[in-house]
Amino acid sequence: MPSWTLQQLRTLVLDRLEGNNLLYTNPELDAVINEAIRVTGLFTAFNENSVQLPGFTVANQLLYSVPSPIIFPTRIAFEGRDLDKTGLKLAAQTYRSWATDDTNTYGPVARWIPIGIKTFALHPIDAQGGNDLTITGVAEPDQLVNPGDVMQLDDEFVTLIADYGGHRLCFKEAGKTFADASVLIQAFWRQMKMLKRWDTFKAPRYFVQVQQPQ
Repeated sequence: MPSWTLQQLRTLVLDRLEGNNLLYTNPELDAVINEAIRVTGLFTAFNENSVQLPGFTVANQLLYSVPSPIIFPTRIAFEGRDLDKTGLKLAAQTYRSWATDDTNTYGPVARWIPIGIKTFALHPIDAQGGNDLTITGVAEPDQLVNPGDVMQLDDEFVTLIADYGGHRLCFKEAGKTFADASVLIQAFWRQMKMLKRWDTFKAPRYFVQVQQPQ
């Protein structure tokens, strides 16, 4: 995967703003670039990571917290074996005693149940404890601070970041400059539709009403 420095990303965003580095300062550029990386990562999951649960499983514990730096999990493995993901409503309908079933009476741990985005349950509960849980999910990206700081990014994600950043910086503009920058966010959403990770994603409607000259 190609490496991109913060300075290279600054240049790409400025290219969408006619190179105006007097109006758009480096602190502003850095803020929107890091924001764009986080937004793009949430939609596309390009920055996935796997983390072992600290301390292993605890005997008879139902709920576990998602460890840092995972923002929300997409897959969980128990002793190297992927568990099925089951929604809370379906789990409650299918396994009426899901909150108390354990491996002594119900067999091996077979599924994980997300509770929001930062907590999950195991079903059945691990009655023994001391087992390995590996949580894979969208991770918090490293903050780019210095010009030489590096992020691993495929080219299509770099385009998304540059388009988002160019539009975002124009929020302090008005009139035609702001309206012209709207093509960048529209390009961002078009590309996002192709790269998105989530089936139910819908891009928001966005347009700028332009008053016709008298």
